[in-house]
Amino acid sequence: MIAIVVVLVAVFSTGSRSTSSDAAAPTVTGSPETTSTAPTPQPGPALPSITIPNIPGLGSSPTAGGGDTYTVQVTGSGTAQVVAVGVPGTDMFGTKTLPWSKSFTTTSPLVSITVLGFQGPATCSITKNGSEITHNSSTGGMLMCNG
Repeated sequence: MIAIVVVLVAVFSTGSRSTSSDAAAPTVTGSPETTSTAPTPQPGPALPSITIPNIPGLGSSPTAGGGDTYTVQVTGSGTAQVVAVGVPGTDMFGTKTLPWSKSFTTTSPLVSITVLGFQGPATCSITKNGSEITHNSSTGGMLMCNG
């Protein structure tokens, strides 16, 4: 019985061997590994320095030392949503009890009020340096004054 095991081991070990001339060359799949180096950033042209000015009406304070004197006014009753642009010290959007007005000094190139959500007749006006520059009225919906 021992002789049979030796013979089987000898047959399988010699039968499973192949020489380099009998074997096909191994197949390589996928791409070969490559290495790359990221380019070194080169300095670009110098960017100009800019200053962003304060935007009046967005929580800023009145302009010191100059500007025009404005009065914005909304008449009516009840409450309304007022969108104010260029009006220092005023939330850009908020609920106001009517009538509402505000006087201020600013160098802003735009002063604007938009009134929404009011009931009944209402008016808006903007006065600049004592002279009325715009006046509008409405019986509901939207009301807008730009100066």
